[in-house]
Amino acid sequence: MQEMGKDLDIAVEDADMEDLYAALNAPVQTSSSLTGPGAAAALKLDPDYLSRLYLKFTNSGEEKMTALQTTREKAVRQAASQLPNLVDISRVIQVNALTQRPQEAQQAFDMISLNNLEPDLIAYNHLMDAYCRANDLEAVQRLFGEVLEKNLKPDIITYGILVHAHIRKRELNAAFKVYEDMKKSGVQPSQHIFSSLMKGCIQANDIKRAWATFDHMRSEFYQPDAISYSLMIAACAKGKEAERALDLFQEMAQNGLSPTEVTFTALIKACGSRSDYYLEAFQLLEQMVAEGFLPNTHTYNVLFQAAAGQGDVARARMIWNDMMDRYDAAVAAANGNEAAGRTAAYRPTEWTFIHLFQCYARAINVARRPQKANGTAKGVANASDDLETAAPPNSANIESVGDVEQAASEPPPSPSGADTPPTSAAATEESAPLAPSALVESSSSSSLRLTSTSSLPRDLLAETRTLWTYLTTGGPDSQTLVPITTRLLDVYFDILSTRTAYSRANHYQDAILPFHSTAYTSHGLQPTGQSRSSLLTGVTRDRNLMRSEGLNVWKDILAWDAEREKALEGPMKQTDRERSRELEGRGASHMFRNFVRVVNGLVRIGDVDGALSTIHQASVFRHPGYLPQVQFKDVYSLVEKARSMAEDGRLGPAKRLLELCPTPRSAEGAAVDEVRRRLKVASVGGDNWWGWKALGMDEQKKIRQEAYKRNRRKTQQTAKVVRKEGMKVPRSTGFAPPE
Repeated sequence: MQEMGKDLDIAVEDADMEDLYAALNAPVQTSSSLTGPGAAAALKLDPDYLSRLYLKFTNSGEEKMTALQTTREKAVRQAASQLPNLVDISRVIQVNALTQRPQEAQQAFDMISLNNLEPDLIAYNHLMDAYCRANDLEAVQRLFGEVLEKNLKPDIITYGILVHAHIRKRELNAAFKVYEDMKKSGVQPSQHIFSSLMKGCIQANDIKRAWATFDHMRSEFYQPDAISYSLMIAACAKGKEAERALDLFQEMAQNGLSPTEVTFTALIKACGSRSDYYLEAFQLLEQMVAEGFLPNTHTYNVLFQAAAGQGDVARARMIWNDMMDRYDAAVAAANGNEAAGRTAAYRPTEWTFIHLFQCYARAINVARRPQKANGTAKGVANASDDLETAAPPNSANIESVGDVEQAASEPPPSPSGADTPPTSAAATEESAPLAPSALVESSSSSSLRLTSTSSLPRDLLAETRTLWTYLTTGGPDSQTLVPITTRLLDVYFDILSTRTAYSRANHYQDAILPFHSTAYTSHGLQPTGQSRSSLLTGVTRDRNLMRSEGLNVWKDILAWDAEREKALEGPMKQTDRERSRELEGRGASHMFRNFVRVVNGLVRIGDVDGALSTIHQASVFRHPGYLPQVQFKDVYSLVEKARSMAEDGRLGPAKRLLELCPTPRSAEGAAVDEVRRRLKVASVGGDNWWGWKALGMDEQKKIRQEAYKRNRRKTQQTAKVVRKEGMKVPRSTGFAPPE
């Protein structure tokens, strides 16, 4: 692939896209002399070829279901035509399990006792599999208990189903406990069980445990197969370990294992998660095509995710257009049956739109970044003279809605103050009327194509709005193309609330607030912690909005949090309770950032007392010590305001601030303070507890007191000299001595 710069401050030219076009639009090989796998590799991605093989590639699932249904009907007829035996009934249970019919499988299982037969382990395994596929862990555990009660010895299949059932419920520790019980019973684990355990670790983001399981399997039991390698490459993708993923891919080839489309997709994701390996992701796409594998919707979504991490709208548009071409080809192959096309291999999914919106969010944020002093940065794409150019974006990959806000949760600072509206050309462009949408309809279908080459914030915002319209009305009968979920609403609302012209209060009052109050409920959903935080972020940035809406939005968040907290009452581990909060967007990190936003917003409107009261509320929120301690660096505007008031003789806010926030400390002192704070939270004694001396607190206190006395003497001597010379006394660096 042609080498390109890793930064996004260079305009994307047509020549830079030739390799991507080659990968996405491979030419048709019409030679009839090609046969076998070579022919598949040559014809790979041609739309006409896809049309000819439509039934093979898109209806394979339907053919499998038809075959299972035929087998099921045959088994039922055999069971009805003669006296049922255990083998025939077990076959009926198995087919119902494969077709995900747990109720019918249970009815067939009940026929065993009705015919005065005793179920064997095979029948139990089939029924457990049926409930496992239905994600009914309780039923699987009940049947496993019956197996033990009937003195049937569970085999590797029984344990494998039980492990997989726990993994599907994301109960990782319980799955490993089953694994230990299995070894104690003398049953050797299979490679399938190890794969299930590794998959569970990856789902739980416990990458270290996944590697430990992989290494244990490799050293004690089996050599990894293609599935195991693919899983660990996916683990590398989660940890952004592109080098390690490439090493596994090479090791896989050395062991004589052929990669699958799953392997390539995981490897593309690992490389796409890093800015320094971003282009290698598209080289891997070429290799995947050369191997004869057709990229599916998941592959496209991984490419969208990689583009979102870099804010690479140019490639995202091309990937979208190619995906729509193949989607239209699949619909055409179904003789124009749109309903059948909705199940086509290239139909966009929820994550397709999520990653697209994340890409636009990152690109809009990059376009607003100020130009570097040396003038080397030139914006994302063709930056014009009247548009403020942008610096290269952070290389971190955006993998979730929460990362979008973290990547660009604050607007660019204004040189004239925090509350002054931005005056950059980018903001001026955005405040102008939005340009007509650059999305055009294909003449042969209703699918949209992204044909714009602009990277102006206003045009990117226009595209996101038109994409949202297409998402909500592009399906059959003007229905939604994919089901609207809270994730979709969150990422789209984040763009509207934090990346539009945030300096215009009327924009929030006329558009953002009504959208937040109606968009979720109109789809039967409730606003999440992510969307509430995005709304709070935008409101607290503007002085007028903070006065009119800030406290109302904050009270709504606190009331929603209290309501959700009631749902967690009852016996539950603290770690599980906090995990539930994090998933809802109201964990300790989320709420701490919200408290800081409110404090800074109150300072912006001059409500110092309210800001100090909010810091106190943060210190006792849920329970003392739940949220991290607010530091001076978190509320710097409040520190400056309190210092200014202290110089004018109003010492109350400064003293109160010192009571609520610890003074800046060294890393060693901060560590000791953290230990002391946690011991206080645990109610271990009081000021006279013997542990303080064991921790060296008495000696530390003496050292701080001596340092304070020395500094105070120096300050007093300096003040005398200054007053003698008639000069103004400089600002004090602190308000009170340390504890």
